[in-house]
Amino acid sequence: MACNNAAHRGLNEDSRASNSSCQFARLILCFALALLALVAAPAWSQSAHTYDLYLDTDGNASTGCAVTLADRFGTDSSAGWEYRVRLAVAADGTVGTPELAPCAAGAFGAGTATGSAPHPLDLGRALRAEDRIEFSLPLTALGNPNTLAVALASSGDYLTRTSSGGRLTAFSAGGPIPGPITDASGTPRAIPTLTLGPLLLLAVALAWIARRHFTLRHPLTLAAALIGTSLLTAALAWAAVITIDGSIADWSAISPLATDPADDNTPGTPDLLALYLVKDGPNLAVRIDAATGRNRAPLISAATYSATATAGTPWNASLSANDPDRDPLTWTLIGAPAGMSITGSSTDAAGNATGT
Repeated sequence: MACNNAAHRGLNEDSRASNSSCQFARLILCFALALLALVAAPAWSQSAHTYDLYLDTDGNASTGCAVTLADRFGTDSSAGWEYRVRLAVAADGTVGTPELAPCAAGAFGAGTATGSAPHPLDLGRALRAEDRIEFSLPLTALGNPNTLAVALASSGDYLTRTSSGGRLTAFSAGGPIPGPITDASGTPRAIPTLTLGPLLLLAVALAWIARRHFTLRHPLTLAAALIGTSLLTAALAWAAVITIDGSIADWSAISPLATDPADDNTPGTPDLLALYLVKDGPNLAVRIDAATGRNRAPLISAATYSATATAGTPWNASLSANDPDRDPLTWTLIGAPAGMSITGSSTDAAGNATGT
C-alpha cells in the first residue's frame, strides 16, 4: 500500500509538521479499511449443519426405529435402526463430538456425547466448496456388532441404498471388514487374530511364567521374551491409524462405502457426496463428504508499516492475508485518499497472499 498526497506539498514546514499526525491518522484509517474482496457466498453457507448416521447393528429390519428421509426428489422410508449418531458442524467449521442415541420404544432418545473430540473440518476446493468431515465412535458403545448396515442423512439429502437398491452394509458376520486399514502413507497394516486386550494379557502372562519358572538366562525365558515382544509389536500395529484431527490425508487409501449423485439435495441444504466407514482399531471411523458452499471470511494476518508519516512523503505498508478456504484473494481499498494505491500478489495453494 503506497500513499503520496500531493495536495500537501505546498505547505510550509510548520504546517507540514502539524499536519503529519492528521495525515497519519488518515493513512491508518485507510489501512483499517483495506478489505479483501471475494465473490459472495450464499447466506446459508455460513450456517451450522447437522448430519445423522443411522446404524443397524443386528441385521434385523423388524427391530429398532423407523425413519423417513427426504431429498429434492422425494422420500425414503426404512426400519431396523438401533442407533442414531448425530453430528453437528458449527458455522465456523468446528466438528462437534458425535451424539449417540439408542432406539427405545420406537423412538430415538436424547443423544449422549460419545467419541472423537471437537476439531476443525477439512475443506475441499474442487469445483465447489466441500466439507470433508471425520469422526469416530468406540465400537464398544455399539455393543461390538458383527454386522452393520448404515444410512446417512442431512437436512435435505440422504444416502441409504446401494445402486441395486439394497442396504448399505458396512460389514457383516463372516464377511471382510471395510478397508484396507492403512497408515498415512497408504501401507496396509497387519491385523492379528486377537484383539488388542487379549494380546496384551497374553504377553504379560508369558513374561510372568518365564520369570517365575526359569532363570533370566534360560533359553525358554529368552524365547518367551521374544514372543512377548512380537505380540506387543503386533498389538501396537493394530492400533488405530485414522487420526481425527480435521485432516483427511490418512483416508487416502480407503475407498468410499457409497457415493451420492450431486445436486439431488433440497436447495439450501448440504448435498451429500460420499460416505466412508471403516473399523479402525477399537473404533468405528467415519468420513462424510458434503457440498455446502461454505465460504469463510479471509483475514489480514500480518502488517508491516512505519509508525510515522510525513505529508508529501510516500508511506508504505506490507500486508499478508489468508483465506481459510484457499480461494483466490483480491485486494481493494475503500475510502482511500488521493494518491493511495494497493497491489497484491497471487494467492498460493494455502490461501496466502500479500499486498503493498
